[in-house]
Formats: sequence, C-alpha cells, structure tokens
Amino acid sequence: GGWKELESDPGLFTLLVEDFGVEGVQVDEIYDLQEAINRKVYGFIFLFKWNEAGRSRRKIQSTVDEPFCKDEEIVNKMFFAHQLVPNSCATHALLSVLLNCEDVQLGPLITRLKTDTYKFSPEMKGFAIGNIPELAFSHSKHARPETNPLLDMQNKPNGITSTRTMEAFHYTSYFPLHGRLFELDGLKPFPIDHGPLPSDGTWHDMARRVVTSRITAATGGEQCHDIRYNLMAVVPCQVQHFKAKLEKLKADYTFAKRAVENLLSQTSNSNEEKINFETGYELEDPPDDNPSSLAHNNGLKNDQEISSIKTMEEFMEALKSKNISEYFESNEKRYKYKIDCARRTHDYVPFISLFLAMLEERNILSNIVDKNVQLRKRPISQPKAKR
Repeated sequence: GGWKELESDPGLFTLLVEDFGVEGVQVDEIYDLQEAINRKVYGFIFLFKWNEAGRSRRKIQSTVDEPFCKDEEIVNKMFFAHQLVPNSCATHALLSVLLNCEDVQLGPLITRLKTDTYKFSPEMKGFAIGNIPELAFSHSKHARPETNPLLDMQNKPNGITSTRTMEAFHYTSYFPLHGRLFELDGLKPFPIDHGPLPSDGTWHDMARRVVTSRITAATGGEQCHDIRYNLMAVVPCQVQHFKAKLEKLKADYTFAKRAVENLLSQTSNSNEEKINFETGYELEDPPDDNPSSLAHNNGLKNDQEISSIKTMEEFMEALKSKNISEYFESNEKRYKYKIDCARRTHDYVPFISLFLAMLEERNILSNIVDKNVQLRKRPISQPKAKR
C-alpha cells in the first residue's frame, strides 16, 4: 500500500525504531525547550508546519541564505538522503539520526543499508530507502487506516498531512557530526551546517537554541499562533538502562558484602571473640556508657565495621528499590505505547458501519437522527437580565 502518513508521537517512533531492528534506542518528546537535558541525546527530530501544499521530491526547497554544506566528500560520507517517496519524511528523519551515530546497535537491516550506501550520493541513498520493502512495511504499519471514503474524495497534498485539518507538516533532524551541528532535510539539496559545537556546553543546548530561533522567526515571537511544532529526542532506551543498572547494582552489592564479611571474619578469628550482629557489640564485654571508655574499647573497630555493612545493606536496598520502580515504570510506558499503537492502527469503520446498519434494521437509527436534528434546531435560551 506504499508509504502512509505518520503522526508525531514519541511512542510511535520508539516502536518504529524497534521494528527497524535497532536496539537500545527510544524517542522522547521535549516539552520545554528551555529545560536542560541531563542525559545522552543521539539527535533531535523536529516537526513543523510546511509552507507549501505540493511537496514532491521534484520541488526541492532551497533558501539562498541557508548555510549548506556542499563538500561532496563530507556529504556522501554522512548519511544524507533526498526524499524521493511521499510521506516518508518521518522515516528519513529517524534514519538520519540513527545512521550518523557511531555508538548505536543498528541491527542487520539498517546496518546493511548503511554499508551498501556508503559514499552514495543523496539521491542514490533516497532511491535505496524507497526500494527497501521492510522499511516501507515497518513505516506504514503504524499509520492510521485510510478506509474513510471521505478521505479518498479529498485532494491530499503529496506529503505528510493531518487527516483532520489537512495541513501539511514535515520532519527534519539535528545531530552532531565531526564537531559541528548538522540539520538534515530530505527536501533540501544539501545538509545544513549550523557551525562548530560549543566548547562550554552540550551540542543539544546549541540545537535547542537553533530550533527556538527558528520557531521565533516563523511566529514573530507571538505566544498565540496556529503554527504547530514538535521536538522529539532520540535517546538511549530507559528500559535497558535501568535493567543494566540493576544488574550492576546486584554485582556491586555482592562484591562489597563479601569483602566486608571476609574482613570481619579475619578480625573475628584473630580476636577469637563472638559478635552479636544485631547490636554490633561483643557479647562477652558490652561497651560502657561512658564515651571516654568507648574510645578505648578494643572492640570499637568491630562495631564500626558491623555498622558499616548494615548501613551499606540499607543503602543498597533503597537504591535497588528505586531502580526496580524506575525499570517497571519504563516497561509500563513501553507497554502503553503498544496499546496506543493497536488502537491507532485498528480499522473501526467496519464495526461502525455494521452497528449503524443493525440500528437501521431495527428502526432505531432514524429516531436517533430525528432527535439530534430537533436538538440542533432548538433555540438556545438566553439568560434573563438581572434587574
């Protein structure tokens, strides 16, 4: 059925990453451009309202003052593809981030795409994307079904379009490469080079400033406007992150506990004294309440060691509980993404059509329609003015 339009939803993009076979990556929405991001970011995907309805590949947009990178060697070595297929800009933007990262496990499909198209021109890379059935299938499986006959009657533009408002939107991507910030747009002839990365900050701080300036320029700085934007961050998968933290925490706890127990065992054997692990004091010689005598107590070292291991256990248990909670929360979020996807992609038209037909067979539908028509015709009563 070709490439279908996709909604700008972080859950959808996260599941799309999974379907591509890429591991350890998820997509999160950025709600506040001014808020600092305190974790690793592979790249940004930016959705914006397109200023032209006709958006075929043959009408590539170009602005004179845009800082294009026209060095053929640099352009061909990075993964920059011209968008040749309508409605595919969501996958283009996602691939632009994934295929320009060195520390992402791409999986067999995307690795093959990266290897086979190395040093290809942007146009040839665009042809390659359009000729991989697995990409088209993974992309379109997350789209809403288009079985509404009213939609087929409408003259839809040749790009990503909202089925409710018929407004055209487009995706671009931002990421760091070779010490510079690049913006890739499949409808542009070349990558856009936003300059060297800052030495006193993170690359995504710079990217957020570029996006903010772009929004401000488009809206004139007005707070109330009808132009919609959305920024999503491609980041490490939190489910795998918390799972790895739990495994490391368990290993560190086991190692530390054994080390302290070995130390206590050696100390106990040398002194040939019994220790009460509940109180931390020697059973045969309880400490005096006098602080001066405690300072000279030969068992003080043992007391501190016992106290240390108990404190460590409490701390590790609290840390473990926190990580388990975060792990299950991330897992629940991923499960919700799949539920939302099932609801989004399910075709409800056959059910609704059958339901209405059954109402009509029982002479119920006409009564419902008549009642609603009468309600709409009923004049709205005006409140009486107070005297």
